[in-house]
Amino acid sequence: MKNNREIAKYQTFNKIITSAKEVIIKKGIINLKTLDVAKKANIAHGTLFSHFQTKDVLVSEICQTELKNIAVRLKEITRNQQINIASLLEKYLSLVAENEAFYIIIAKEFPFLSKPIQESIISNEVIIRNILYQKIEQGNYNVANITMTISFFFATVNYYLSRKEYFESGKGGLMNEKKNDIISTFLKLLT
Repeated sequence: MKNNREIAKYQTFNKIITSAKEVIIKKGIINLKTLDVAKKANIAHGTLFSHFQTKDVLVSEICQTELKNIAVRLKEITRNQQINIASLLEKYLSLVAENEAFYIIIAKEFPFLSKPIQESIISNEVIIRNILYQKIEQGNYNVANITMTISFFFATVNYYLSRKEYFESGKGGLMNEKKNDIISTFLKLLT
């Protein structure tokens, strides 16, 4: 059982994460200022640093949390259901669509982020890639290079996200609009 101090600390931690994510969506990671996050969270600037030593640690935590949430949900789906690769990809893209504004920032700013943040994103993306890899491996696909095929999938998703303004028609979000095209193209790569 947690005491009141631990509960308050946990609530502050979550408030910082939520506020930082909102600021990132509005201003981007590169332009993120911890002072803006503290103001948004309605906490002292020093309180933020008692939870996160640096801005990079804060951003890495957010990216890690977001990507782990997707991985956990995909693992649950594959564990609890007989799901084909098309349905798994559809679920992944739907999960990206739920937080599309955040993933757009990641896709656009990734090359300019610090090495620790990039490594955090990549290491958590690997978990998702492995889920897809295992599902493809279980199927009877004649794929010369599963890793490369999955890389094409992620590159396509990132391509659309990083260029959203050129592709979205404004009818329900970019990933929802492009989901079927991405999946059908990926399935063709598997055959």
